[in-house]
Amino acid sequence: MDYRMIEKYVASLRSVEEDKKPPSPNTINRKLREIKAALNKAKRRGYIRELPDFPMLRTEKKLVRALSAEEKRKLLDA
Repeated sequence: MDYRMIEKYVASLRSVEEDKKPPSPNTINRKLREIKAALNKAKRRGYIRELPDFPMLRTEKKLVRALSAEEKRKLLDA
């Protein structure tokens, strides 16, 4: 397994049928992390010698918004 193979896998995840929504970059990154974890385990057990580089996708970092005083009150009254 090498970088090119992983890039092809990412490309296959991104190219979906017309009637389906493509997975988000966060979803693709989660799948890549799962593969990387499995390969790390294989390396520790001696099944492979080295890990390929993983092309993680850029994602938006969404800031968590604090509740306003009114929203806190409504939440606590519920």
